[in-house]
Amino acid sequence: VASGGFFSLLESEAAEGGSGTVAQVSSPATVEGLGEAGSFDLRQSIPCARLTIKKKPSWMATQGSEGLLGVAVSDMVVELNDVPAGPGMEEDPLSEDWSIIREAPVKSPEPPAMPRVHSRYELWIETSKELSKLGRYHFSFDNEEAVLSMSWVTLPGFPLSLAVGTGVNTGEDLTCRGRLMLFTIKDKEPGILPPVYQRSLRSPVTVVGQSGSNFIHAEGFKLYVEKWENSSFNKLALFDGSLCMTS
Repeated sequence: VASGGFFSLLESEAAEGGSGTVAQVSSPATVEGLGEAGSFDLRQSIPCARLTIKKKPSWMATQGSEGLLGVAVSDMVVELNDVPAGPGMEEDPLSEDWSIIREAPVKSPEPPAMPRVHSRYELWIETSKELSKLGRYHFSFDNEEAVLSMSWVTLPGFPLSLAVGTGVNTGEDLTCRGRLMLFTIKDKEPGILPPVYQRSLRSPVTVVGQSGSNFIHAEGFKLYVEKWENSSFNKLALFDGSLCMTS
């Protein structure tokens, strides 16, 4: 939901063939040159802005007062046997955690008859006034890392940030991993956008959000309330829901 209107995403046929996606703002309130902020005209044509992108949007979060938009997009890629799912052992913060199962107990000696395909995710962040440049600020996630939750948050110690929760699930015999990340474009140049904070976890992050000045996230069926203190998030409360939580 945007200030004074709403933002929608529709799949369509691309001009050069194949499928595409149309992003459109359904109110002129947050688009430069199409009305003053907060204005609304019942006779205004809808949509008043439209943008075609070539990747499939999976998640979207808007911040109306600042006119910010975050979109998680994906495209289908062929699985590569020599590329691990999630982080490699060299850069994995949990590489010494012996409880994480990374290799299937039984492997077929023969390659699959048909290559497996999976979604490869990216994060795009842009302002509503620069909607036509969507994708200038971008971040690519790890191989087979899927975006599961997304929300704008205003937490003490951070500028206005987009919180993103991810998961890596490559089979019932392997540990389902996840990451918790915060992104901001404040004082950033367009290009690759590294997270201002990230944490690797043994569970998928299915919910992100905030309550007051506290940060909330769910790791599978556990909901945590945390507070940023002394350069780290300290846990204040925990709820064990016994079932996976989603937002």
